[in-house]
Amino acid sequence: FGDDLSWMSRLRQRRGAIDPADLAAVSRPSPEADARTLVSQYYQMFDENRAALVHLFGADSSFTLDGTNAHGQADIAVKLSELPPRTFRHLVGSVDVQPTHEGGLLVSVLGHLMIDHLPPRAFGQAFILQDSGHGTFYVLNTVFHLFPG
Repeated sequence: FGDDLSWMSRLRQRRGAIDPADLAAVSRPSPEADARTLVSQYYQMFDENRAALVHLFGADSSFTLDGTNAHGQADIAVKLSELPPRTFRHLVGSVDVQPTHEGGLLVSVLGHLMIDHLPPRAFGQAFILQDSGHGTFYVLNTVFHLFPG
C-alpha cells in the first residue's frame, strides 16, 4: 500500500488531482484475479448450495457435465437439481486464465473431487467467463469432466 499511496501522491502533485481511470487501475483487481475469485465461488457454491450456482450463469450460458448438456439458466438449474444428493468437495489444484476477445476469459481448472467418503478423483473443467457489462463476470460456457479412477 505504501507504494500505491506514494504513487498516488506523485500523481496528485503532477496533475493536481487523480484521474478516475488511474484510480481504477490501482484499485481494481486484474481480470485473472476476478476469474480466480469466480472459480472459487463456483466450487464453494457447488459443494455447499448447488441451487445457488445457477446465479453465476446467464440466459445464454451452456453447461456440460461429462457429456450431458444444458443451455440457459432454467435448463442448467434442472440439470444441477438432477445430480444425486451426495456430498461433493472440490480441491482445486491449478487455475490458468487467458483473455479472450470482447473482454472474456478462458479458464482451465485441474483438481480433485471428493464424493461422499470415496477416494478423490481427478477432474478438469474449462470455463469461458463473459463480462456482464456491470464490472462482473458470469459463466458463459463450462465443460466438466471427471477422469476415470
